[in-house]
Amino acid sequence: MCKKTILILFIIPFLCCSQNTPFQSFGTAITYVVKCPCKLFKYYENNELVYFCEDENNIQYKIVEKKYKDIIDRLINIIDNNLYSSSGDSSGSLIKPNENYIISSYFKENPNSTLMDFMGGEAVRVSEDQTEKLFFVDKNSIVTFEIIVNGINPSLVNDRFNQLINSVMLKSSNFKQIFKIW
Repeated sequence: MCKKTILILFIIPFLCCSQNTPFQSFGTAITYVVKCPCKLFKYYENNELVYFCEDENNIQYKIVEKKYKDIIDRLINIIDNNLYSSSGDSSGSLIKPNENYIISSYFKENPNSTLMDFMGGEAVRVSEDQTEKLFFVDKNSIVTFEIIVNGINPSLVNDRFNQLINSVMLKSSNFKQIFKIW
């Protein structure tokens, strides 16, 4: 009986279908997934975590993660969300004004930018000649992400950028989609 159980535990993972999805994860505090046409490689640059790849059309994809809070700030954030989430009034919140300041300062620094709704929050989109950028703060206000797509052909860059940002979702949401299939 015990041998059968052990045998089943080792055989089932090999018989199950693996996740056949082109999504790749990024993020440390909160994990997101994105559908990118090339493999994102991770490295550190100037105390920022960078995910980078280049496809066959010489389009470069770069996701820059900048962590600006530590674990203590995360605990304060959880308490803050618990205090102000039920009442709907976030005027006393410590976190929301900081998030708004980060978004507005990035918006002011980039003259070719527009504010947009992204994943239930606010983001800044920057359009330049051969570069498209999206800047947003994660839902827990701990990390900022800057998604950058650049290349020689502006229309191809714009098309790939739109595909990329439309595919971004929380990893937990991706798991829910996978289990809907089953």
